[in-house]
Order: sequence, then C-alpha cells, then structure tokens
Amino acid sequence: MVLVFIFTIIILIAIIFIFSSIKIEVKNMQIKNKKQTIKIGINKDYEIKILLKFLNKIPYFYIKLDSDKNKKIFKKFDFKKARKKFPKSKQLKKIIKTIEIEKLELIANIGTESAAATSILVGAFAGTLGATLPILARNNMNRCTYIISPVYADKYEYKINLDCIICIKIVHIIKSMLNKNERKR
Repeated sequence: MVLVFIFTIIILIAIIFIFSSIKIEVKNMQIKNKKQTIKIGINKDYEIKILLKFLNKIPYFYIKLDSDKNKKIFKKFDFKKARKKFPKSKQLKKIIKTIEIEKLELIANIGTESAAATSILVGAFAGTLGATLPILARNNMNRCTYIISPVYADKYEYKINLDCIICIKIVHIIKSMLNKNERKR
C-alpha cells in the first residue's frame, strides 16, 4: 500500500513537471560600455525572474536574481568552454523552435569607429532580429517592439535597454533530449 502511494506521488510530480514551462522575465536591464572601453556595464536596478509554471498559468517555483547574485554567477561562468559547447546550426534550429517570446521591448544604440562598419552591424542585427522574431513570438507579435539605431560618433559605443518575457515548455526540452538519445543508438 505504501509503495502504491509513493508511486502515485512520483507519477503526480512527473506529470506536473512535464506540463510545466520555464518563464524568464527580464525587467529594466540596461547594458552599455563604460567610458569608451569594451567593458560591459549593467545598471544596478534590473531584475531577472525564473519561474516554473504549471500549464503556463499557475506559478509554483521562482528564483529572483538581482545584480549581486548575477555578478557571482558570471564570475564563475567560463565563456570559452561555453563557446566550444555551443550547439551546431541543426541543433540550434530545434532549440529555437522550443522558445517562445511573450513580450519584448528592445532599444539598442550601436556605434563603431567606422560609419560603414556601424551601418553593416546595425543592418545585420536588425535583419536577424526581424527574421527570427516572427518565429519566436508566434502569437505575441503585438507585444514585441524593437528599435535599433546607429550611432555615428567615431567611437565604440553601445547602449541596450531590454524588457522581455521568454517561455520554454519543459515537454519540448524532454522531447528534444529523447530524439538526441535515439540518434546516438
């Protein structure tokens, strides 16, 4: 009888987890360069929330990250190792299909020392965002706005303001993991 109860609890937890989604909310994040150097400066009053929601409606777990916690995480994070493990283009397409942007407010001002390089960079960034946003936003295009402006000032400069909500369904992650394991056999 006890085994049946434990098995029922495990099945219930698994069902709740499978029908959950991960929601990442970024509020009031501003990234800019510091005094004409390449170092990144992020404002102090931004907020990142990571929520687990059952049926994309009922939150049952969340983590709130502020600037102090994020500094500790980024100090430990090895970007060189992450770059080597970055997925290939076929895998990246499958990952992108699992992501849904529910809200996006992006304002970016980008400038380099060369006007031609600035134009190419702004065009490439705006074109890539314009091409991928309809795929990622799906039903939420009316909640997505972005402005990408060039800065022609003969200096390296950028300023990015970001507010967004990104949703990833756990069932899609499990499905992609199972497909990856089947191909290895």
